Amino acid sequence: MSIWRPPHHAGSARRSILARPAAGDLRTAVLWVLAVVPQAFGFWLVAGDVAGVQPGQTRTFVLAAMLTLGLATLAQVVVGYRLTLYEGPAAAYLAAVVVVAAGGHGLAAIGAGLLVGGATVALLGVLRFDRLLLRVFTPLTGMVFVLVVTVAVLPTTVARALATSHVHPWGTTAGWVAALAVVAVGVGLQRPRVTRPYALLVALLVGAAAAIAVGGVPHADLSGGLALPSALPWGAPQFSVQVIVPFVIAAGLIAFNTVAAVEVGSAMQEVEKARLASARGLVVHGAVQAVGALAGNVLGTVARLDSVPIVQLLGNRRRTALAIAALLVMALALVQPFLGLVAALPLTVSAALLALMFCSMIVQTLQRLWPLGAHARMVAAVALAPSIAWTPLQHLLSPTAKLLGNPMLWGVAAGLVLERVLERRTGRAPATALAERA
Repeated sequence: MSIWRPPHHAGSARRSILARPAAGDLRTAVLWVLAVVPQAFGFWLVAGDVAGVQPGQTRTFVLAAMLTLGLATLAQVVVGYRLTLYEGPAAAYLAAVVVVAAGGHGLAAIGAGLLVGGATVALLGVLRFDRLLLRVFTPLTGMVFVLVVTVAVLPTTVARALATSHVHPWGTTAGWVAALAVVAVGVGLQRPRVTRPYALLVALLVGAAAAIAVGGVPHADLSGGLALPSALPWGAPQFSVQVIVPFVIAAGLIAFNTVAAVEVGSAMQEVEKARLASARGLVVHGAVQAVGALAGNVLGTVARLDSVPIVQLLGNRRRTALAIAALLVMALALVQPFLGLVAALPLTVSAALLALMFCSMIVQTLQRLWPLGAHARMVAAVALAPSIAWTPLQHLLSPTAKLLGNPMLWGVAAGLVLERVLERRTGRAPATALAERA
């Protein structure tokens, strides 16, 4: 029996995950918001700066980004892949934004690119790209994908947590103090069952308090009231080949990420995956990205695998809680003082929370992978090599080279090829070792 196959009762569990709200769902929804929104702001602010969002336009952009995150999560939970996976900022789309902006294109062009990316992902869903991918997708592939994604983004996340820069190559005192506080509290509160659901919230509060104690109180613009999104705030979309190509490449990565996240998420949450879950997820993704782009969003979303450790920390894997959280995010996006408050949170704290989640995923995945044997470990090592080499070399590459040389894409591809080679030579897949022992 494979460790990635849901137990026999998973079907009934799946039907009950999205049901009438339970007493703890609202509490869990609030904790979901606190776990997701602060670290998403880090992505959004970076993307906005790269894309050319001016200080006076930040709230317009962040409002559209929050609405996209909430709408995408709600749509996927209810209609799309129907798993407890939230839709968060996508690194692949950020890479495309960097390439397009480096070519001298503005916000209207980047918005057009997001429309192209969403349409491409939706088309791949209609064409059942997921079936082609699932022919080569194995339990080992899923584990390797988790490792590759987390290892690829962990160095940057840690650098943000420590506030490293050219002036402070080893980070700042405030960054170290806040990061250590987040890790100590987050790890310590995960052990007692009674405090586990509140580990992320308390770690966020303690980390923010530590950062403020060392670095001072940040300025928070709490002016304004309620606001509604406006249509095409950056002007009519501007399409060109230089815009379309990077976003089509990013769309391919997003599609792979979505299919892999659905496979991994359903297995790790022990939920039976519906037959058309991946295809529905791809189509829903395209529709939501189009809506977000028309509202002014420039950084698309993707199914985030850090949902798995969040679910484990919160102790509630019901989709109802995440659906409520998505509605809360969409409502909060309309409250301008909230946007100002969250934007003022120290990025070191949200990055430290994200790094803690990534480390948790790496440890859990290694625990699953190690018993599969030497061949499985070899596949994982080869797949991880591009991500490990990427960190010291990426600053030497052009934006286009960074997009084409994405370590997540080439790492997983290398792992897939090696797994097939070993399967042909040995006559069995590396992932069957544990099944034979069970």
